Amino acid sequence: MVRLGLNFIFVKNPPAAPLEPVGAGLYRGPGALPFLGGLACMALIGLTIRNLGQMSLPQTAESYYSQVAGVAALQWAGLAINALMILTVLVWVAMQVRESPLRTVTLALAGIGFLIVWFELWIARSVAADPDRIFVLRHLPYTPVGSGGLIGAQVYATYLILSLPAGGLKPWQTGLLKAAFAVCFWFLQLALWEALSR
Repeated sequence: MVRLGLNFIFVKNPPAAPLEPVGAGLYRGPGALPFLGGLACMALIGLTIRNLGQMSLPQTAESYYSQVAGVAALQWAGLAINALMILTVLVWVAMQVRESPLRTVTLALAGIGFLIVWFELWIARSVAADPDRIFVLRHLPYTPVGSGGLIGAQVYATYLILSLPAGGLKPWQTGLLKAAFAVCFWFLQLALWEALSR
């Protein structure tokens, strides 16, 4: 029964036999990258909900931080971006096609999510640098910024990097190059944060 349900979701034309295994070439879905991106966005939703919960507690650094202009809106915007990413992937699966305009939608959502995180990081840094503040944000650049701060920014950036066209390289060469680029981008973000923190 479970196999039949999976066949219905992932196969364009379900096999004649209800329990017949899915053969090679029958899968018509978005591929592994959007699935992994959707799973990562679920984790980012968890991080943001945790932040929002801490912001509701009285007299905590997070609650004072949430009162800074724009912070709550950015947290909710990041939550919406992650939810839309998951929803887009689910719709893409239901369409049972490999290529879809929804690929562009997921890339746009990842780009917007990246910008939201960095805008909130900039606000958080400005707040942390204010000598008149009455609270200390101890865990920057990760929390209490939405989507885990730099973690979320790296998730979005990695999704965008892995979505780049392969060109004429072999698959293993493309994978290695993209992985190296993603790692380098992580260190670039850390360096940018350190520069902002001075």
